[in-house]
Amino acid sequence: MATSLSRRTFYQELWCLPKVAGKYIQVCTFTIGGSYGGACLRGDESLVIKKRERY
Repeated sequence: MATSLSRRTFYQELWCLPKVAGKYIQVCTFTIGGSYGGACLRGDESLVIKKRERY
């Protein structure tokens, strides 16, 4: 059963990606049921991080 959100406005911020060991790093977070679910790091040698998961 889906729950409705009380907030209808969401904000997204544009920020420079940090470069670590020759790769640009993106921090990704996600929610489960409206609560914090986890985080992961994605990296690529390009500023455009491509979908190339190995798992």
